[in-house]
Amino acid sequence: VAHVKGDYVPVDLAEAEHYLDRAIEGGHVAAKYELALNLLPMSDQLDKISKAMKLFHQASAAGHPEAIYQLGVVLEEDGNMAEAAKEYSLAAERGSLDAMFRMGQLCEQQGEHPTLGRTKDRDGAWIEMTFDSAFLWYKRAVA
Repeated sequence: VAHVKGDYVPVDLAEAEHYLDRAIEGGHVAAKYELALNLLPMSDQLDKISKAMKLFHQASAAGHPEAIYQLGVVLEEDGNMAEAAKEYSLAAERGSLDAMFRMGQLCEQQGEHPTLGRTKDRDGAWIEMTFDSAFLWYKRAVA
């Protein structure tokens, strides 16, 4: 990660990818998330995007809340709001503050312009998309 951020060493994404790949080989779930996060901006390289999505899915399956949140972001960018809400809800339940805040925003938007109304989470439970729900998500995010 130091090679990504330039902490004490020059920024070198190829070197960062090398070390994160080694951590992934050792079973480090957070390394999957970190590498995916850094590969995703390389939108001109299809193989990098494909690898990033695979890593997000793997980290998500292992329960990494921020990886679950990022899957929601990708789904939302693709226009799949119902699926994005499922991912955001799960990430929020696992402790992602970003996901809690985004769920609040989505519920607030749905309260103003209902298109989802409510949707089901990954476990099949209903997610209410209302102003009241928005308030509860915002409250959880700042607690």
